[in-house]
Amino acid sequence: MNQSNMNNIPQALPIPEDSIYLDQELKLSNRELIIKGLQKVLKEKKLDLPLGPSLDLNNPERSIILNKFDIQIVSTGMISEEISIPLKNSRIEKKGPQLFLAVQVEEELNIVHFKGVLKSDEFMKLIKNKKINNNEITLLTDDFKGGIDRLFRFVRLLSSDSIERTFIEKESPLINLNKIKNRLKVSSSVITGAVVVALFGPQIFRPKLIGGIATLSPVSYEVTSFTRSFTSQKNKVCLLTPLAETNANDQLEALINIDKPVIYPLKPLNEIKISENGNVVWSKTASSKDKIEGPINWPIKEINKDNNYKISMRPSGSGIGSNVIINLKIDEKKTFLKTSQIENKLGKSKRSWIKFIDKNLEDNRNTSLSLLLSEKVPDSKVLEKAKKEIIENIKCE
Repeated sequence: MNQSNMNNIPQALPIPEDSIYLDQELKLSNRELIIKGLQKVLKEKKLDLPLGPSLDLNNPERSIILNKFDIQIVSTGMISEEISIPLKNSRIEKKGPQLFLAVQVEEELNIVHFKGVLKSDEFMKLIKNKKINNNEITLLTDDFKGGIDRLFRFVRLLSSDSIERTFIEKESPLINLNKIKNRLKVSSSVITGAVVVALFGPQIFRPKLIGGIATLSPVSYEVTSFTRSFTSQKNKVCLLTPLAETNANDQLEALINIDKPVIYPLKPLNEIKISENGNVVWSKTASSKDKIEGPINWPIKEINKDNNYKISMRPSGSGIGSNVIINLKIDEKKTFLKTSQIENKLGKSKRSWIKFIDKNLEDNRNTSLSLLLSEKVPDSKVLEKAKKEIIENIKCE
């Protein structure tokens, strides 16, 4: 695996070492990703095996022919426990597949894992007594053994007529002796959390983005307030972003390089204000029905680099005047970014959004989270999981 692929390895959960990482810029269908992954493995292993049909290789309804073996490709999500096998080809006498190749695919990140292979006789034994539903049958992904190497052993060492073709009569005697329980299915997106590890074991996949989100730590800023009896109590403003440090003037200062930074308090606030050049230009006060919590997308016009901005926050439970004040300062070491330009450049490409957010997460947290929480972010299960990771697993002390 080359260095660029190593950079894509998830941080939190292990993935199969023999997974195939394809260029994230490629916009391919599920079948095209699988064929591209197979071609990449053949090239890396220097195997000169004929692959066809050359004119219809990307047709998901057709088997592939590898070194004269008829192989049906079946696919599912990267961490799915089950896989559905269409039986259309197997219903045709003398035309059914000889081998079934199970592939797990993460479409949004262009990652392919060849789970394993079943010969026709192995397949027939497994489906015995299972119910055929809508001309499909469901097996466990773990029923497929040996990865891509098992496939290559078969097609290189055996003659093409040594493995029989699958044939299932239309009036199949197969019956459902033991009803199949509805096992948990997961799509090509990813699941987070330690519970999932226990459920799915070591084969779980978790994209680098969600692994990165899981490592983010919030920072708390303490404020002292006084009650009517003049006793003091301490409260905290807990922020995921922006993060501030004390400057030479003993003031809190947060470096930013985007014109619409997100404000993400992880604990409720009683009040928040934004000042521009000393004037309050936006404010919000909590009520019993309207709490101030969660991400706040920049609520005023884009930041002007020539102006000065302050965010004043009063934590829940604190009296008037007990505010944490953070000065926003443009980070001169980084390019100042315009949110609308980035959104337009990323367009509707899920991969582009995921790549940008992931790339900036470690060194440019506010920019990364501002895009993750943008109103224009495309529908993506990976990005939704990243947002849920924050809500469910990032907590203040």
